[in-house]
Amino acid sequence: MNSYTNKQKIVSLIIASFIFFIFVLTGIYNFTKSNFFYVNLAGLTLNSFMLFVAAKALMKQIKD
Repeated sequence: MNSYTNKQKIVSLIIASFIFFIFVLTGIYNFTKSNFFYVNLAGLTLNSFMLFVAAKALMKQIKD
């Protein structure tokens, strides 16, 4: 039973880190490509919030 929960934790950690890196890449892409300043600003705000959520989830997974 313990190995099952351990495996589940590893899978969720992989998924969370995958989502985290996707948000990092989209943030970098939006920052370099977009020339609409306010759209870019809103995108970066949303992106940083989602990064914060993803990082929090990652920390929770590592701590548990």
